[in-house]
Amino acid sequence: MKKFFCFAGHALDPRTGRGTGAHAGDYDEAKLAIELRNSIVDNIRSNSECVSFQVIKDDDYERLPDLSRRIMSLVSTHDLLLDIHWNAAADTRATGIEAYIPSRYSKTELRLAADLVEGLGKILKLPLRGVTEGRRGVKLEHHSQHPQLAMMRPNCENVFK
Repeated sequence: MKKFFCFAGHALDPRTGRGTGAHAGDYDEAKLAIELRNSIVDNIRSNSECVSFQVIKDDDYERLPDLSRRIMSLVSTHDLLLDIHWNAAADTRATGIEAYIPSRYSKTELRLAADLVEGLGKILKLPLRGVTEGRRGVKLEHHSQHPQLAMMRPNCENVFK
């Protein structure tokens, strides 16, 4: 059975309830990512077409090193992994959606990333940033602000949103 790993990209601090990711105004990246992750997971679990998936999500307080170790012990090449992040910027004109896939990507990763950002772009009415193989809103890992994205390391199909 395929496994679908869906993670909110940043954990909450158990002492403060504040997220470990970006903050802008009243927005907390971790809380927004948890909300989107829960919506995606609930939708998949209630969709009878997805019964072939075992859905695995992170704990809201699970730190990246612990999560990475757990994933490496559970993942196989045919599984799917989605790691959700939000961006913050001081410039209110900065807006848009993108998904990152490995620099050496599969057609599945490209399709999943493109479908994800297209749907979110329509719902949130935001532009899509970047293009890979004609698919708007999809960028390669090496185009991110980090040299490597931690959750791209498991040997499975990866999408970093």
